Amino acid sequence: MVLPAPPFTRLDGTLQAMLRAPSAALLLEGLHQEPAFAEMPIVGLKPLLEAAWQGGEDYEEEHVAMQVDGRWAVGTFEHLHDLTVGDALQLVVAPSTPLNPAVSLIRGIHRVQDGLLWLPFGCEETQPWRSHLPLFMFSLVVALFTGLLSTLIAEGLTFWAIGNGLMLAILLLGIYLQPRKVKLQCATTLEVLHGLGIPQPHRLHLSRHKLKDHPADAASHYLLRSQLGHVFNLRQAQQHRD
Repeated sequence: MVLPAPPFTRLDGTLQAMLRAPSAALLLEGLHQEPAFAEMPIVGLKPLLEAAWQGGEDYEEEHVAMQVDGRWAVGTFEHLHDLTVGDALQLVVAPSTPLNPAVSLIRGIHRVQDGLLWLPFGCEETQPWRSHLPLFMFSLVVALFTGLLSTLIAEGLTFWAIGNGLMLAILLLGIYLQPRKVKLQCATTLEVLHGLGIPQPHRLHLSRHKLKDHPADAASHYLLRSQLGHVFNLRQAQQHRD
């Protein structure tokens, strides 16, 4: 019998210390040198951080270690420059691992004072079908384009059939290859929202409320300048449910 994974839990408190680094190795090196993290147990942190890495060289993900009201936590997110010591945070964390039960893996960061929500790379939808909309729209545009061309050439029907058949194949292939990853990302997003106590989280359309789409809500000049992919205005998302 396979038991279900324990749900995410929430840690509320004030950010007492924070250390960021572009790699797990550099973060561990910094933890050894930073006095504020002298008492943090670091056994087993490297595989935990590497498992949390979702993006790649083209993304601005950072590994981060935090102390929130005396509790230790680590995670991997984009654009953490705006978080500062003293911020009131709600951390949604995964169950602790046997390698290091004293340190939690952060899956979501909610800053209470302005309602900003940081999620892991790729986590922005609560419904898997929404992730396929861009691919569907692209296929529809190409289908309309090939239909228009078919009226301008002699073998119009054949050209139209081949073009639309190709686009249908691309659409189905994209839907076939993505579902597991997309479902996992959507499940993580829902778990984070559940952990924050958000009612009916499946009705939230977070991707409409990325911070880059609402720069006036940013609390700092850094966030105003950044094109943020996985920082969201949770307050607005709750006010504009589907």
